[in-house]
Amino acid sequence: TALEAFVTDQWRHMTSEERFVLPAASRWLLDEDWEAIAAAFGSNVDPRFGADDDEGFEHLAERLLRLATAPVS
Repeated sequence: TALEAFVTDQWRHMTSEERFVLPAASRWLLDEDWEAIAAAFGSNVDPRFGADDDEGFEHLAERLLRLATAPVS
């Protein structure tokens, strides 16, 4: 149940970004805004796309897959 709620919430979040946030950003932000955003995020590392913790995410993905496909008791 917790996994299903998490997935549903993530799906809603991503859908909102795709439907509202990204189109608004594309329409209203100027080139210099995008440059400032890129500079601000340039030093941040997204943990999913960094090479340092791929093993941790693989274990998490395997666990979530097991939970999602486990028989319901």
